[in-house]
Amino acid sequence: MVNQQTRMSKIQQKRSLGPGERPVVRSKYAHMLAEDHAAWTAFIESEWNLLDEVWYDVHVGVPMALPKDSPNYMRAVVDGVSRKRIDVVGRDQGLFLIIEVKPFANMTAIGQVVTYAKLFNQEFDISPPALPMIVSMTLDRDILEIGEHLGVKMLAMDGVTL
Repeated sequence: MVNQQTRMSKIQQKRSLGPGERPVVRSKYAHMLAEDHAAWTAFIESEWNLLDEVWYDVHVGVPMALPKDSPNYMRAVVDGVSRKRIDVVGRDQGLFLIIEVKPFANMTAIGQVVTYAKLFNQEFDISPPALPMIVSMTLDRDILEIGEHLGVKMLAMDGVTL
């Protein structure tokens, strides 16, 4: 098996996002779940969308370990499917946002986006560090305070649930 140090050294090399794309409404967004489509489209069409550029399905984190003698094709597949996937990375002028898209945002979404932001900032050469953001149709009122405490920007396109 590949040792933990070797796996970690892979992610310690800073990566570049490469060219992004304009945030426009589409019938499908790369690797975004169908249930997330409405929330993301509503955001893109809203006055809240100030994004200049977006990247979809950005992979972060350490891939699953494989035996040392695994073939290269197997490594490529595991690398592609076992890492965490950020729904959207957005750029608003010089500020980068790690965006988790949900139909209904709850404490799971908070945990996901905080984790993704931490991993992204470790792996990508971005300054200032990217900030976590949740875009949803609605969100659980109980996460407002903890989201604010953790620095998570939250936008509920249809409002907050009671």
